[in-house]
Amino acid sequence: MTALLALGSRLARVPLAVSLALLVVLRLAAGLVLDPGDVDLYEFGVIARNWVNGDGYSYFSLTPTGVVEGYVPGATYVPGAFMPPAYVVVVAGATLLARALALGPEGVVWIVRVVNTLLAAVGLLGLAVLVRTLAGPAAARVACLVLAVLPTFVYLATQVSAANLYLPLETWLLAGLAVLAGGATWRRLLAVAAGLGLLCLLRSEAVVLIPLVAVWAAVFARPLVADRRSRLAVAAAVVVVAAVLPAAWAVRNSAVLGEPVVTTATTGGYNLWIGNHPGASGSQKDAAPPPDIEARLAALPVTRAYEADRDAVFREAALDHIAGDPVGTVLFDARKLLAQVTVDLSDPRSTNPVYLGSYLVVAVLGVWGWVRWWRRSADPEARARVWLVAGYVVTSLAVPAVFFALARYRLPLELILVVGAALLLTSRRPEATIAPRPVESAAP
Repeated sequence: MTALLALGSRLARVPLAVSLALLVVLRLAAGLVLDPGDVDLYEFGVIARNWVNGDGYSYFSLTPTGVVEGYVPGATYVPGAFMPPAYVVVVAGATLLARALALGPEGVVWIVRVVNTLLAAVGLLGLAVLVRTLAGPAAARVACLVLAVLPTFVYLATQVSAANLYLPLETWLLAGLAVLAGGATWRRLLAVAAGLGLLCLLRSEAVVLIPLVAVWAAVFARPLVADRRSRLAVAAAVVVVAAVLPAAWAVRNSAVLGEPVVTTATTGGYNLWIGNHPGASGSQKDAAPPPDIEARLAALPVTRAYEADRDAVFREAALDHIAGDPVGTVLFDARKLLAQVTVDLSDPRSTNPVYLGSYLVVAVLGVWGWVRWWRRSADPEARARVWLVAGYVVTSLAVPAVFFALARYRLPLELILVVGAALLLTSRRPEATIAPRPVESAAP
């Protein structure tokens, strides 16, 4: 423990500016090592290209042989809402800029990488606010340095993934909520609620967080909450403001698809089926539909509602599988959860020695640090922040356990473990106690 504290003391001297510089240099250097030609733009690239081409926000193409996924030159495109829109906007912007500069597909990847790096820097600043609120500036400097150099997050910036946008946003939302515990103002509360609404345009499952955050704020957003009436007002404000963006996109989706759609994407049924069908691995997206589902998909009429109808086919198949084997489903979900918190053996990337080794180190230090911090946290504000972090971890892991596991779905857990490691490494410093610096100075 003495050696760890000595290491933490040295790391705590590293200024935030140095961590930011390391973050940028390491991510751009990783981009030079990893061939941009090997980076897949996934659904984001398809929708972005169609959108930029004037073919609408569409993913499926209507060809003489039927409906196919992806970009097909000269095809007719089926309007839809296959993905939440926020990160698609990033890729669409990169596509436009690459065309203006006469760059090819690799140019699009590089532009996205630069944007990802900038977003990572924004997330680092949010982490500084979060940890400073929890335990003071020394722990914040350590956490930022660890996040800047951790291989998982360096690699993430080189890839086209919505996690590059939603993880910084989630970090800032956690920071904002941590500040609300004891330093709540209406301005801060509404800013957090608006950010939560934006998160729903990145992760369609984030809508379940709206009532959870509303309840948390109604209990812990002091001094705004003092009686039943004020608690109801705070909860209502969170729900109303956070619902604006996802509700607007849902209305758009309903208009485009010609039938009511209450989600921000038409992939919920498909994602549920990936992790809940006979022979499912519990991870990855490479599951091929069996002949009976293929036949049902082929028989679907190509109407405005095609995407919603397609998703319903997968959702019904998944629910039938779950209802037919509820015990097996629970056990399989537990297996997905275990894969997330340990190692997913079905994903070769998860067994990379650098990735796995760094995760294990951060996991040990992070859990140790959070346990120590919990034992030392006695005042209501600290406890509120502990429940906030715990709720974030639980919801981040629970959703993939129901659907399917991927390495990037563990990133929220890794972020919290980074914070825990910083709490441990600075646990004996005077400023790393449960009494943080004044909330006003830690506000976003």
